Amino acid sequence: MALSPGLIRRWAPTDAYRALSVTWPEHSIDVSNYQRELTDEWFEHWRAQGYRGLIVQAVTGMDGRSYTRQQCQAGLDHGWEIASYVWCSQGDGMSDSRFRARLELIEPFVQPMHFLALDVEEAGLQVEDVDADLMLCDEVKGDAPFYTGHWVFANAGWLHVNYWAARRLWDSNYDRVANVDHGFRPYGGWHEAWLKQYTDEPLDLNICRVGP
Repeated sequence: MALSPGLIRRWAPTDAYRALSVTWPEHSIDVSNYQRELTDEWFEHWRAQGYRGLIVQAVTGMDGRSYTRQQCQAGLDHGWEIASYVWCSQGDGMSDSRFRARLELIEPFVQPMHFLALDVEEAGLQVEDVDADLMLCDEVKGDAPFYTGHWVFANAGWLHVNYWAARRLWDSNYDRVANVDHGFRPYGGWHEAWLKQYTDEPLDLNICRVGP
């Protein structure tokens, strides 16, 4: 399906998010192909640290391999809550084939997933690329959260663009502080984050807003 530029500009959530006291765990980890297969020992180690949520990237590597399904299944097998995220690429506003191929990786796990987030950080993205991918994410799960960072919007010249402010913000803010409000700078119409990715050492760790 080819989408005309501007056709779905300012795409809003299909099912607007309301309550902040959600069932998503306060402490979660996001993973990608870089972590490869997740083992029993991996889950035991991080559970002991208080982590209960796993956000898996839907991705196939340059070598043609994908660990997405193994990671999702392992999360469920170990009793973790699971979710997923998908990379937004230049040109997605004109053709959805690449994005749909990524979505196919998570098809068996959509029902137990809490959310499917759009990862918006690639340089050179157009508004239409973001809108097209948000529409497809919403078709799969509804109310897709928006992963990005102040630095991404600054580089894109979008700091004062508020097209997507109705969505939950998963904020990339590596200040090493596990507090969702600490260090937050308003941008893109958001005045607070729902989820904060606060460090990448030794993994991408996240803290969620769980109260009013």
